Amino acid sequence: MPTREEARLQALEELQLLDTDTEERFDRICRLGAALFGTPICYVSLMDADRQWFKAACGLPGISESPRANSFCTYVVEMGRALTVPDASLDERFRNNPYVTGPPHIRFYMGHPLSTNEGFVVGTYCVIDTQPRSVTPEYTAWLADLAGVAEREINLHSLVGSQRRLLEVSARILGSVPHQEFLHDMLLGLQQEIEVEGLAVALCDEGGLRVSNALGSLAFSLGTRCPLPPRLERATLPLSGLGNPVPSCFHRPGQTAWWVSLPIRSNQKLLGVLFAEQSGATSISPLERDVLRVFAAQAALALVWS
Repeated sequence: MPTREEARLQALEELQLLDTDTEERFDRICRLGAALFGTPICYVSLMDADRQWFKAACGLPGISESPRANSFCTYVVEMGRALTVPDASLDERFRNNPYVTGPPHIRFYMGHPLSTNEGFVVGTYCVIDTQPRSVTPEYTAWLADLAGVAEREINLHSLVGSQRRLLEVSARILGSVPHQEFLHDMLLGLQQEIEVEGLAVALCDEGGLRVSNALGSLAFSLGTRCPLPPRLERATLPLSGLGNPVPSCFHRPGQTAWWVSLPIRSNQKLLGVLFAEQSGATSISPLERDVLRVFAAQAALALVWS
C-alpha cells in the first residue's frame, strides 16, 4: 500500500497541472492577494517530490520553481493546515533558511493548503512580505477565501480534463458501435457510479419519447413509450453546457423518492431524455447531478456519431 506521500504525489500527477503554461485565472488570484494584503509576493504553488513549482506568482520574476527542502510551504503540505510566520528571522525553523538570509529576504509568511477533492494537499496559496507583520483575523479570513478560489480552480482543471479525455475517447470509438449497445453499456457503468434503482434513456421521435434502454425499476414502470416531462424544454432552452436536471412529472404516490429527467441534446436540439429514479431519498446530491450531466453528454455523442 502506498504511503500518504506517495498517494499525494499520485494525486498531484493526476491533476496534470505541473509544468503547464500560465493561466489568467490563476494569475488573477495572485494579483488580488498581493493587492489585498499589500505584499510584494503572492503565489499559487504545487509541491512535487523535490521541488515547489509555481503555477502563478507575483513578485518572483523569472522563477518557476525552487527546491522543496528550502520551502516554507512544505510545512503547510505536511501539516495539512495553514501556517503563519510573523517574523521568519525570529522563528527557529526558518531563521537560517537561505530565503530568509538571502533573496527574497522573507520575514512575513502566510500559507494555506490547496487540496484535491479527495483530500490530498497538493499545493499552497501564499503571501510573503520582506517586513515583519502582525497577523489579524482579517488576514486569516482573506487568505482562506482566496485559497478556496484557487483550490476550486485546481479541481475544476481536473474535472474538465477528465471530461475532455473521456469525450475524446468516446468520439473515436462511437462510429463503430451501435448507439443502443453503447447506451446500454453506459447505463451499466452509470449504475455502478451512483446509487439509483432505475435508469433509462428515451429517444425523441414524432410521437414523443421512445424508451431505448432501461435498467432496474424503470425497465418495468416506463414501458416502451412515455410523454415528454413537463417543463423539460422550457427548463433547458435558456441553459448552456451539459444541461440541468429537473424534476420530472413521474412519481409514485405515497413513496419518498426523487426522479430526475435530464435532456440529451446536441447544438440545442433535444435528442432524448435520461431518467433516473431513487426511492428512500428526498433529493439528488451534487455529485450525482454532475455524474448524470457527464452521462448525458456521452449519450449525445453516441447518438450524433452512430
